[in-house]
Amino acid sequence: MLVKKRKLHHKKEASIAQQNVHLIAVKCECGKEILLVPDLKAMAEAIDAHVKEHCKRETNPEKAAAESERLWNLLVAAVFEKAAKEAEFT
Repeated sequence: MLVKKRKLHHKKEASIAQQNVHLIAVKCECGKEILLVPDLKAMAEAIDAHVKEHCKRETNPEKAAAESERLWNLLVAAVFEKAAKEAEFT
């Protein structure tokens, strides 16, 4: 019985710790959130993967390319804007 109480207490602490974590994300116009990470290469890969997934719906290659570039620029700008705001508070 004592072991069960200890485990529950540990789970409660883990839950509280998870609630205190401040995750920062940028939100695409489609609603998907992309988590901000300090590794620029990883951030670029995450944006690239989302842009590719987002543009799969477009069947016209020219429109898909234009949409891809527009969305890439939008998300990169959002990343820099969010990073700048976070830098102000630290």
